[in-house]
Amino acid sequence: MAMLEKIQRVGVFVREQGVVEVGDVMKKFAVTRSTAFRYLRDDRFLTSINQKGKYHIEAADLKFNRHGLFNRNGMIFSIHGNLLRTVVALISNSAAGMRASEVSRLVGTSVYTQCQALFRDNLLCRRKEGCGYRYFSAEAEKRKQQLSASKRKTSLDVDSALQNESVESLHEVIKILVAYVSNPALKPKSIALSLTRRGTSVATETVRAVFDRYGLSKKNS
Repeated sequence: MAMLEKIQRVGVFVREQGVVEVGDVMKKFAVTRSTAFRYLRDDRFLTSINQKGKYHIEAADLKFNRHGLFNRNGMIFSIHGNLLRTVVALISNSAAGMRASEVSRLVGTSVYTQCQALFRDNLLCRRKEGCGYRYFSAEAEKRKQQLSASKRKTSLDVDSALQNESVESLHEVIKILVAYVSNPALKPKSIALSLTRRGTSVATETVRAVFDRYGLSKKNS
């Protein structure tokens, strides 16, 4: 039986089952693991980017969300392909860059290691934010837009916290102001580092936004 015909038969089986593991294909078609994987590597199938890549689904007619992801009972499939390509696509297409924690929530698995590897391979750029990093596109013009949007977002987040008069929403802003009052000579970066060491993860851009909001930048310059 020709390979194409075999893959077509596997496609019918996968469509009927909804989602399969490689063992299901091995049992159904009495083939070895390597042969089953060879069938499932065809472009018409997608492999889950979480759950250790155990699950496979037919790509046709899937309704992907705005991130290019499809969730089937916690199994995440990506229009972008494997996990690494998906991480690059999500971050590069984002408006203001993304933290690894944000990407992890979308793809249903931790991507801290993947983000670090992609940065080392120059496929992503990053900038220190609090006790972690925010990742950006490796493409210069897109990265410039993301950095600008990230700064605007930080300022909007601070304004939103000030307008929302709950103690919880003001907590971070108050800590920044207390740190400034304790030592007005400190720069925003020093305050962010000081607070992070004491257990409150604060980005330098957030501190700058608070400084701007209260006119502290001029006093601190």
